[in-house]
Amino acid sequence: MEMLVVLVLAGLISTLLIQGLTHVLNLRVRFLSQLEKQTTEALQEHWFREATTALMPDHRSGNHIFSGNDIRFQGLTLNPLKGTPGAPTPIIMEFVFKEGNILLQYKERDDESWEIACWNGDDAAFSYLAPDNRWYQQWPPGLKDATQMPEGILLKVDEVRGTLIWFAGISGRREPKPLLKDMLGI
Repeated sequence: MEMLVVLVLAGLISTLLIQGLTHVLNLRVRFLSQLEKQTTEALQEHWFREATTALMPDHRSGNHIFSGNDIRFQGLTLNPLKGTPGAPTPIIMEFVFKEGNILLQYKERDDESWEIACWNGDDAAFSYLAPDNRWYQQWPPGLKDATQMPEGILLKVDEVRGTLIWFAGISGRREPKPLLKDMLGI
């Protein structure tokens, strides 16, 4: 009889320990998946901001003068994601809408585009902050006193989980440095 009680107690304790261990492992799996998701989102936002905040104006006769609309912008950056940091590199960032997903694609020079972010949804847009503190869906906005570069770029995505907003302020010059030949009138 005593042996039966000991076996029942040992079985009960073993069951409780296994259930507790299973619960801890399930918590760990959920925590790690959430951590991975947050790390991925932070990295994607970092990529967008790093390339965008380092945008710079091109010379007035250059081939890479900044321009943008609600789904695409292009210009020169001093902080490319793939190229040499500090070297002016032409980039393009654009939204691609595919099968209920919104892809943010990035391209340097004539290289192949690569996806830096993906969301479930069907509405996304870039907006550009002008010196008059108004937002425009296109750059240049057609203002008389508009600079070549906006003050900042806003990325807004309406996805299944809600609205995502990233802002990147342009940290450099708004107009290109004058060339010596322009100053001398040559």
